[in-house]
Amino acid sequence: MKERTLQDAIKEFRNNIADSDYANLGAKGKYLTVGYRIKFVREYFGERIRIITDSFDLANGSHKFKTEIYLDDKVVSTGLSKQMKNADKEFEKQSTVSCGRALSFMGMFGDEIATAEEMEDFLKPKLKEVAKAKPIVKLVPKAKVNI
Repeated sequence: MKERTLQDAIKEFRNNIADSDYANLGAKGKYLTVGYRIKFVREYFGERIRIITDSFDLANGSHKFKTEIYLDDKVVSTGLSKQMKNADKEFEKQSTVSCGRALSFMGMFGDEIATAEEMEDFLKPKLKEVAKAKPIVKLVPKAKVNI
């Protein structure tokens, strides 16, 4: 029996995504949940796969998360996330984000790498900065050319 490879898993995963498998985030788009992707990986590889997430305390009281995915005891993917606020369930959410990133980098994603929510949160400060920025105009005098 042929051993199931990561390349084979990615092909099967991508070929079998149905529209109904996506979580609909409304105007933010569609997203394959981390739970959906973990289920596929666990069913496909069984005991050959290990997913380990560690958290690290940061000086400001928040946490950094690192998820490593092992296939046959070799790291095949890593995902990171950082808890920026101490809101309800934020610790668990960022742990899941870290795992989702590792799965995405492993090749287990739909039409996204980051969630629409993450991209919106990431872009908000940037868009505000652009809106506040004053245009920089530098006038350069014409050069006289003698021929």
